[in-house]
Amino acid sequence: MISSDRAALRVYFAGLCKTALEGSGKPCAAVYDHQTADWGTLSPVLVITEAGTEWTQLTHGSGFMPRAHYLAVHAFAVYATADGKIGEDDSESMLSPIQSELAEVLSDNRNSAYWSSISYEARSTVDPVKIKGREYRHEVVVLRFS
Repeated sequence: MISSDRAALRVYFAGLCKTALEGSGKPCAAVYDHQTADWGTLSPVLVITEAGTEWTQLTHGSGFMPRAHYLAVHAFAVYATADGKIGEDDSESMLSPIQSELAEVLSDNRNSAYWSSISYEARSTVDPVKIKGREYRHEVVVLRFS
């Protein structure tokens, strides 16, 4: 059974990601449980946002309940730094370990108090983006929680 509280599900899942992906020797400098306007010079970072809900009607037309919640997992890796510490090729290499570790989080947490199953909604997409004048590689994957 899926939790009716999408925000609580998002925060809980982001906590799992934070534990697995953030810190020394791990692929992310920071994991955020919400969209944030500025993460300074940190890179790479992971941002977990809500991406919608699929609703189902209860029997006898007595209302609706969530069938599935969707979260978008955004990975941002700075494209290159002026000091040359991070080059263009480095940003490509930063995204791969993030996605590998994310797959481990999903595998290790197939169900919880907030969901009974978790799956990828589709393949991830990678695009360049510019935020506050800095260029990033941005990979996003949408997850389905039911």
